[in-house]
Amino acid sequence: YARITTKIWNVKYVNLWAQMRDVGQAQSRQDMRRKYTAMHALSWQATPKLNFSVYEMIVWQATDTLNNRGFDLNYANPIIFFRPVEFSRGSADNVLIGFSWKWKFHQNHNFYGQLMFDEFLLFELRRRSGWWATKFGVQLGMKNFNLFTQGLHTMNEVNIVRPFTYTHGSVIQAFGNENQGLAHPMGTNFVEWINLWRFERENWYVTQKFIWAIWGRDVDPKENYGGNIFESYANPSYQYGNYLAQGLKSTFHWEEITYGRRISEKSNIWLNGSLAMRYEKNDHNKNIDLFVNFGIRTDLWQGYRDF
Repeated sequence: YARITTKIWNVKYVNLWAQMRDVGQAQSRQDMRRKYTAMHALSWQATPKLNFSVYEMIVWQATDTLNNRGFDLNYANPIIFFRPVEFSRGSADNVLIGFSWKWKFHQNHNFYGQLMFDEFLLFELRRRSGWWATKFGVQLGMKNFNLFTQGLHTMNEVNIVRPFTYTHGSVIQAFGNENQGLAHPMGTNFVEWINLWRFERENWYVTQKFIWAIWGRDVDPKENYGGNIFESYANPSYQYGNYLAQGLKSTFHWEEITYGRRISEKSNIWLNGSLAMRYEKNDHNKNIDLFVNFGIRTDLWQGYRDF
């Protein structure tokens, strides 16, 4: 991939171009079909407490029945809208557009959200027909720092993605890479709630993570309920009346508790352990799995956090 980040005043603009692969029926990595994506995002820090962003993404396959496109230089222009370019070329690439915002309404409290459209008709959206091509995703979340007491942080987030979102008529152009969705591990056709708590002191911390979700999957190869992003939307099971978590409806729970203690301040070495339970139930199966983990780590640089 290649990325360009431009920052002027309180505006930040990011361009990203990448090559990906579709697994499909490939027997080896050499058999995987290539595809490309171009993305750009514009972020505006409207005030010290309020941020707005807009982004656009497009995915296209390297080859089709007509020609060998490879990397399409028409999408290399860093300051364009992808949709008009796609329309002018008469192509059927996969375009997504989204909006996001973040509001720091208090020094220790952030409220954020995101709305992404894959495809829709305003007429069908207004009459709530459940049309299969009404494809969008919504995210709402809140982060709290030093809640009630110093060192207690929380995050609550809700994610909703309609059936058939991220899919395409050509499976190669689905919004995924090497058989994994780029947006979310569940792909599409789900509702999810994430709850995180973290309490930390100078040399130790405790975290709690709880995830609840319901999602729908296809159980019959002849039926397409929009739960698999690597399934073509050419023949949906229903034109209208589609709803969230349709198909094989599964309930999912994830509960995890982690404890960590720093044993060397000079080297920043931590010991940590966690206990997690994964629960999944649908009409065909019920699975409960337990995971016990112990580890040692060192944070030489700033580490990743969920919040």
